[in-house]
Amino acid sequence: MILFLIIVVIALALDLITKALSQGMDAVSVIPQVLTFIYAENTGASGGIFSDFTFYLTIFSILVVGAFLVFYFASKTANEFKKSKTFNVGTALIVAGALGNMVDRLFFGFVRDFIYIELFNFFPFTTIFNIADILINAGVVILIVYIFFIYRAKEQKPGVSGDEIR
Repeated sequence: MILFLIIVVIALALDLITKALSQGMDAVSVIPQVLTFIYAENTGASGGIFSDFTFYLTIFSILVVGAFLVFYFASKTANEFKKSKTFNVGTALIVAGALGNMVDRLFFGFVRDFIYIELFNFFPFTTIFNIADILINAGVVILIVYIFFIYRAKEQKPGVSGDEIR
């Protein structure tokens, strides 16, 4: 549980600090035609979908964070998962990212985005995002890997911790 809390606090702080530093910044091309830092206010979800639905997205964020925390702290199923560092890291990243965007929606009425990867310009929506979005996506990938590879392998080898299987 300590690992979980440390990751949430550090990741949330990193997200909020980078968002604060990005506010009002002019476009900065880090790698021309690849990566640009540019401040944007997103009233929607990822890529600007569901624009102007901030209230509903805030409620959804609260429900998601609440569900993850209830599952993590109160679920008997989670007790088995919590033994795994991989599960703790993935869950903590999702919670931290969701909290970061939820804080923005509650205090500003929008999410502060600033990372623009121009290589993804072929999508039909804007691809400006923030550290919280990266945390959520990384956490989801880690949990998918954990559930489909580590946890399943552990079930096939009783008595072996999921993190011990390579």
